[in-house]
Amino acid sequence: MRKIREEQLSIRNGDPSVPLTTELIDKMHYTNMVVKETLRYRPPVIMVPYVVKKSYPVSDSYTVPKGAMVIPTLYPALHDPEVYEQPEEFIPERWEEGSKASEAKKNWLVFGTGTHVCLGQTYVMTSFAALIGKASMLVDVDHKVTPLSEQIKVFATIFPKDDVILKFTKRPDPSKV
Repeated sequence: MRKIREEQLSIRNGDPSVPLTTELIDKMHYTNMVVKETLRYRPPVIMVPYVVKKSYPVSDSYTVPKGAMVIPTLYPALHDPEVYEQPEEFIPERWEEGSKASEAKKNWLVFGTGTHVCLGQTYVMTSFAALIGKASMLVDVDHKVTPLSEQIKVFATIFPKDDVILKFTKRPDPSKV
């Protein structure tokens, strides 16, 4: 949060009340790396079911028949150690421009790909960066870590087994790091 706060105050010339613009969001390099890493590390959706519209081969020995239900999981691609060193660690810096992670477009499947790419991708990325950026200046967030914090429940989406215990405290001076 400190790094995000520093970036936010820097791009706003020290004034946290500067209105948000798309130009500001484009300057949020570190904040956007945090957003991308958050979605990679704990994607909100890990399986997307499809009904196959026409038979297609997935290997030399198997063709998925028309009408079959295919449920690809995104999690292994997002935690592939060949692309993401230390895949079980939260490392926003892995998304630096030109890095292995930023170049592996076929692995970052949070919003799908090809004809099945999510139309809301830009909206989500922009909204998430805006929200985290503004919140970093206005509140301190205390996460109470429990033995269940890193254990995952799956029910349509994934979330920690302890349900994320957070405390938000208003920052006395949003213009300070």
